[in-house]
Amino acid sequence: MTPAAQLELSYAMKRAQRPGLARFLLVSSTLLVAAATLRELRLEIGGLFVPLHVVPILFAAPLVFRSIERIPQALRTSMIVFLVLFSIAVLRYGEAFGDMVKMITSVVTIFAIALMVRTRRDFVYATVGLCVALLIANANGIRGGFVDYVGYRPLGEMSNKNGYSLYALPVVLLAAYVLVHFPTGNVTRGLLVATIVSSAFILFTGANRSGWGGMIVIGGVLALQARRWHALAVVGAVALLSYAAFTYLGSRKTFEHRMEQTTEGYRSDDVRMSLFTTSLEIALENPILGLTPQELMRELAKRLNEAQIGSLDTHNFIAYIVGGCGFPTMLALMAVGFVLWRRPPRASPQVRAANDLIRIVMLLFFVRGLFSREVFFVGPFPMALGLALGLMLVCEDEARQASAPQRAA
Repeated sequence: MTPAAQLELSYAMKRAQRPGLARFLLVSSTLLVAAATLRELRLEIGGLFVPLHVVPILFAAPLVFRSIERIPQALRTSMIVFLVLFSIAVLRYGEAFGDMVKMITSVVTIFAIALMVRTRRDFVYATVGLCVALLIANANGIRGGFVDYVGYRPLGEMSNKNGYSLYALPVVLLAAYVLVHFPTGNVTRGLLVATIVSSAFILFTGANRSGWGGMIVIGGVLALQARRWHALAVVGAVALLSYAAFTYLGSRKTFEHRMEQTTEGYRSDDVRMSLFTTSLEIALENPILGLTPQELMRELAKRLNEAQIGSLDTHNFIAYIVGGCGFPTMLALMAVGFVLWRRPPRASPQVRAANDLIRIVMLLFFVRGLFSREVFFVGPFPMALGLALGLMLVCEDEARQASAPQRAA
């Protein structure tokens, strides 16, 4: 047997290892995202909320990490360097290690989800699972009624409109991607459309401008990425359905109020800008390891004359990393982004499409991260990145298998 054939057989055997269990744990983790939106199903251990969707991922880790070499070496290395530098910054003063636990959990989630995706069907099943979870949250929010100048509250008292968009946007992106790129049955297609339309309805009737921006980014970038009339028609039809639901079933009061605040100037925008610029100043004063994430928030409160509050959230992931952990940690994170963004050489059309999804997830992460430091910690974002990475690994395996007979000949 030639070395090339041995390599292809090795990949095939690894994908065949207990595929049913891996798929079960994958879909279970996506469905359990719904539990994170329900207070009665959230677990608290040592002062930390433990989302139930993490449990199947932890069970799957020993199973799937045996094939960790499928993850590109450059990505593994850059992610570990980032994680080590972040952990050092957090533990400098030996307190508040909760952020470190959440960051480690997110990294494990990305890799484990990617390795649990063994086939294209796994990717679709996982996306459907996330859609079901989001539909449950959306139904709870709509059932709870509309609140003037706030909108619907799918997460209830646990989080505000900004927290909801962190759950909704990556799921909407995956649903739209499957609609554009995968043949599906009528039931699955209806579920995907219902997820997108109901999420757009809640986002646009609410007061979350970053959520509006994320929806526009998803629709615009997917339309540009697909470059096919069918795909453009799908994106356009879903956008029209969403607009119709917002116009005829929802209230425009909150939307118009927020647009008026945006055009006339809004104090929270000034505060966010002050938080960002002050975080950069702190980073320049502490360039190597930052001020630690926990001390950064206390220092922001002092410098912005809000000491009585005790601490101020950065509301920005970049400010959180560079001000709390320093420039080396930020450079390591940029290296992770570069490796993910880079397109494999001589990529097949399927690999290019999967790589496009990774890029769109990263773009959405960047846009949403400008308004929240929690973007990397909320389950659907690392899960979406893991699913996109897993899809690309599957497409690369398929491309190698397709080219193996040609090389052997």
